[in-house]
Amino acid sequence: MNLKIDVNLYKVITRIKTKSDPAIKKRVYEYMLKGRFVNWLTDKMGFTVTGTTLPLPFCVVIFYLINDKLPPEDLKLVRVHESCHAIQAQTDGIFKWWLKYIWQDIYQFCKYRSFSKAYRNNFYEAHAYFVQDSIQAGLRPMP
Repeated sequence: MNLKIDVNLYKVITRIKTKSDPAIKKRVYEYMLKGRFVNWLTDKMGFTVTGTTLPLPFCVVIFYLINDKLPPEDLKLVRVHESCHAIQAQTDGIFKWWLKYIWQDIYQFCKYRSFSKAYRNNFYEAHAYFVQDSIQAGLRPMP
């Protein structure tokens, strides 16, 4: 396999400078990661985009892995999904959110013996996907 890794970080990591959800009270830093390695990784995972939210005491950091094949609407939906996690952490409190999120993953994994089913059945993920799917189905407006 001949996989060439991008070494120019300015090509790989870009900060998203649009406004985040107004319901999030903390400063939000969003970063897109792109490039050959991200394309390869997202192809292997079966996604065109995926995100990770890191709620911290003074800010929220969100990373998106974005494949070159990404339809523009998908990033908007994933941004809504990740914003849900930031709002959940804000509502529960960061420490409580992290504990409950990890506990949900452990509990669901023990129940289903599958990482993908554990992820999808995690209460916090189920809620974020519900919001994302409602927007996609036209039942809710895009924020």
